[in-house]
Amino acid sequence: MSNGSSVGSLSWMVHPLRRDWRVSAGVIALLFLVWWGVWLWTKSWPLTFLSVVVMLVSLSSFLFPVTFTLDQESITMKSAFSTKRRKWEEFKSFWVDNHGVLLSPFERRSRLESFRGLYIRFSDNKDEVVEFIQRRWQENGLA
Repeated sequence: MSNGSSVGSLSWMVHPLRRDWRVSAGVIALLFLVWWGVWLWTKSWPLTFLSVVVMLVSLSSFLFPVTFTLDQESITMKSAFSTKRRKWEEFKSFWVDNHGVLLSPFERRSRLESFRGLYIRFSDNKDEVVEFIQRRWQENGLA
């Protein structure tokens, strides 16, 4: 997990798979159990391979490192299979929890924010990330 910052930006990497070996071992065991179950149920290598690909892609933000970059214009989230870049102006509120910050396009809490928002995970930098977001919020006149 590397942290780095320069004037006007903040960048870090998060890799949940490496955080808690017990959780990681459980997730990996469950993946193999599902893949084995697909093979037993279908006896089809193509379907088993497809299930491997689908599960790896769907769990990519847990299995592979994710790099977050916050700068003056946008938030960038780069993972193994995708890069998302969103402008600060797209968000109207944010919510902090113990593991990260949810940037929401809604002014109030909504069930849709987990689909339309962007969740930024902390490394060991919670205070630094929250401070950066609050400063950007004030600069944009959203506070």
